[in-house]
Amino acid sequence: MHMASTAPDFEELQSLAGHLSAGCAGVKYGSLPHIGDAIQLIVESWNSISVATIHACWSYVDCIPVH
Repeated sequence: MHMASTAPDFEELQSLAGHLSAGCAGVKYGSLPHIGDAIQLIVESWNSISVATIHACWSYVDCIPVH
């Protein structure tokens, strides 16, 4: 996810966001986060978890049989 790093970048992003429909800009344009930003963060977080970690968690709570 891209965040504005300097004031000129932020001003440029805000200018670009002004041309979008209300609520569509989000973090990418230096605005407040919206549901799309939340979904992107969830997807990135989920994709960063390994299969081994998920298996270990499910095994720990006895949700799956361990062979």
